[in-house]
Amino acid sequence: MAETKVICPECGKKVSLRGFNGHLRFDHDYDLENAKKMAAGFNVDGALSRLEQDVMDQINKLFQLKTEAQDLRRAREEGLIGEALYERIITQKGQELTAATRYLQKIEQSWSQRVGERTGISPNADAIEVDQGLEELIGRE
Repeated sequence: MAETKVICPECGKKVSLRGFNGHLRFDHDYDLENAKKMAAGFNVDGALSRLEQDVMDQINKLFQLKTEAQDLRRAREEGLIGEALYERIITQKGQELTAATRYLQKIEQSWSQRVGERTGISPNADAIEVDQGLEELIGRE
C-alpha cells in the first residue's frame, strides 16, 4: 500500500504522513508538542485522498490528450500526415477524451458524496460538460 503523503504548510514539501511530525520538528524547529498537534490535525480520509489523486491523474491525462491533438493538427497542416490518418487518430483521441471526462465526472460525484457523508453538507457537484469531447479536441465549431 502506498504511503499517504501530505503537504507541509510551512514549506510546501510533500512528506509522508508518518514522517510529518519529524519533518516539522527537524526542518522547521517545532517543539515536540506543537509538532504532535500539527501532525494530529492532518486527519486524512483515505477515500477522499484517493479520489483527489484520481482527479489529478485524469486532469493530467486530459491535458496530455489535448497536447497530442494539437501536435496532430500541426502535423496535418504541415503535410506530415494525411487527412485519413489524422481523422482516425483524432477520433481515437476524442473517444479517450470523452471517457476520461466521464470518469472525472464520476470521481467528482463520489468526492461530493464522501464529503457530504463526513460533513453533512454536500457540495454542489456541477459536472464538466462531456458534449464538447471530440469537437473541442479537433478544434471545430
